[in-house]
Amino acid sequence: MKRHVGFIHTALANEGLFDRLLNEIAPDMERHHVIDEEALRLARESGATSTDVERRIAETVAAMTDDGAAVILCTCSTIGGAADSAAGSTGRHVLRVDRPMADKAVASGRRILMTATLESTLEPTHQLLTESARRAGKQVTIRRELFADAWQCFERGDLDGYNRAIAEGVRTSLGDAEVVVLSQASMMGAEALLGDVGAPVLSSPRLGVAAAVGAMRVTR
Repeated sequence: MKRHVGFIHTALANEGLFDRLLNEIAPDMERHHVIDEEALRLARESGATSTDVERRIAETVAAMTDDGAAVILCTCSTIGGAADSAAGSTGRHVLRVDRPMADKAVASGRRILMTATLESTLEPTHQLLTESARRAGKQVTIRRELFADAWQCFERGDLDGYNRAIAEGVRTSLGDAEVVVLSQASMMGAEALLGDVGAPVLSSPRLGVAAAVGAMRVTR
């Protein structure tokens, strides 16, 4: 059984995105993807850290580790807290994709515009940013913005429309923000449309994959 990096996704579209990023950063690294759309549905219905969600993710992590995953990256920000809990309860090496982004956001500015297209992502990401700020010993102001209409584009498979809607929302909401956080991995495509807003715009996938690759190289 080959040791590999494992990915837990809650949207099928993210498998291709993370595969491409891993091919750019560590093309020879073995990988395995698990798609669990039901975990996101449960999180939206019963809460991101409900017992059902945490049990489901812990079981998934255990099964993936038994199959040879040395490091597991959870690519869904909504269930990031459940991934953290799974790491603690199973003792496995589980990373959440948005933690490196949160740490970089806190290092980049004190006034953070946190954006999402799913309401269920807002509270987990806010908690993560607050935790990153506490660890860094910084006082930050976090302003939340939800672009719910954009998610309808994503569900239709209209990724260009999704990215444009996010970019428009960021431009409208920017205000005096010193850094913009695109909370969900699916929002990465909007980053390229916002290079001229005058503040760093951060998304999680590339930073998360780099962290997983680094962890894999240490565990070998």
